[in-house]
Amino acid sequence: MKEEKYFSELDRKIKNLPKPKIVPAICCWSDLLGFGGKFTENNWILGERQWSEVINRLVNVQTILARFLQPGYEYSLVLNDGIVRSYLMDNGIDHIQMLSLWLRSCVFFHNEVLESERKNKLPGLRTIIAAGDRAIHNWDDIKFSDYVYNYSKVHPSGLSSFERSGNNPTIMINPSPLQMNTAFSKAFILDEAGSKSGVGGASFYLDESFLKLLMYLSQEVDHCEGYIWDEYNDKVVFAIPIKGYGHLYHLGFELELPEINIDLNALKTKVYKVVSFFPHDEDPKEFKIEIF
Repeated sequence: MKEEKYFSELDRKIKNLPKPKIVPAICCWSDLLGFGGKFTENNWILGERQWSEVINRLVNVQTILARFLQPGYEYSLVLNDGIVRSYLMDNGIDHIQMLSLWLRSCVFFHNEVLESERKNKLPGLRTIIAAGDRAIHNWDDIKFSDYVYNYSKVHPSGLSSFERSGNNPTIMINPSPLQMNTAFSKAFILDEAGSKSGVGGASFYLDESFLKLLMYLSQEVDHCEGYIWDEYNDKVVFAIPIKGYGHLYHLGFELELPEINIDLNALKTKVYKVVSFFPHDEDPKEFKIEIF
């Protein structure tokens, strides 16, 4: 078979699209509250001091985020005043406790940002976790070097001068972990709905899509034996016990009741406000991480 010729790396990418793949998705979306107020109050023209305040707030949150990321298990993207954290599930879940560790890091991040924001008399952030699917369907990025014609290189299949120099900026980004990610879409819609729909304040919320995924995993993943749904007073404990050690949890949440019913044109669902989180390495009767 005659080898196909490509006139650029962009031509190669366009003619060799990856085979589409649908995989489960979990997304944690955190949004700084009151962020746009400074801009709208000043008709989007800020002075030096105001820009400094905006930048300091962003850098502080992003620095906290960097300390709590779980390399190898998530992909994170900063979008102005919002932060997307996508848990990687391309090949399923190798162990439920890795998901538990990621959830704990989301809780720690949320709490530490809130503590820092309150010290600086700032509104804090709202965090929402949802589940869904994502369609991996295209390349992750386009580089400047992709536009270089192969015939202009010393060797057509070799590196261009841009690649060799290390100065090869990204022109377009379409990261696989966020390609057509419906978990992110749901979390974003719920955040946008805000207090008018009952999802208000600097709080931590779980969409029912995420709880349903956890319920499914509790029946399918090794070392699990179902889940607990224990309602009492105005709260419910949802947890996945460790197989053979029912008094210990892989992970668990204490959720506020009643749940919040969401009825939007874009999404109909139920959302739960998180009161506390039970990590995998503590006795739930003695310890839980409260959400500020």
